[in-house]
Amino acid sequence: MRSLRKLKPDLVHASLTLSPLDFLLPDICEELNIPLVATFHPPFDSKLRNLKSSTQYLTYQLYAPFLARYDKTIVFSEIQRDLLIKLGVGSDRVVIIPNGVDEQKYSPGYSNVKYQLQTKKLFVYQGRIATEKNIEA
Repeated sequence: MRSLRKLKPDLVHASLTLSPLDFLLPDICEELNIPLVATFHPPFDSKLRNLKSSTQYLTYQLYAPFLARYDKTIVFSEIQRDLLIKLGVGSDRVVIIPNGVDEQKYSPGYSNVKYQLQTKKLFVYQGRIATEKNIEA
C-alpha cells in the first residue's frame, strides 16, 4: 500500500499468479481509489474430466469472489469468461482479449517450405499447446 501511495498510479494491472497479493489488491486499490485490472491466466477446459481439470476449476472457484471486486478481468476465451460469470463475476467485469497475430503484418517472405512439404498452406505456431490457446482455429 505504501508503494502505491508513493507512486500514485492511474491504474493497477495484476497478472495473477497465485500470490497472496492477488487477494489483497481489491481492498488496497479500493482504499486508495485506484482502478484495478487483472489478467487471469489459468486455463480451463470444460470437456476434460480429470484431476487437472478439477484443479483448474478449483482455481477459478478460489479466485472468483476476488475477481468480482476487480474493475476488469482479462481472459482469453469464451469458456473462461462464461465460467467466471457462472461463479459470480459480473459480466461487465470480464473482457476477452483473444491471443492472435495479424498474419498480414507478420507474413513471412518467400520460402520454398510449402513446395518441399507439398502442401498449399503452412502454419507455424510458437507457444504452449493448450486448449485455451485454440490452436486448431
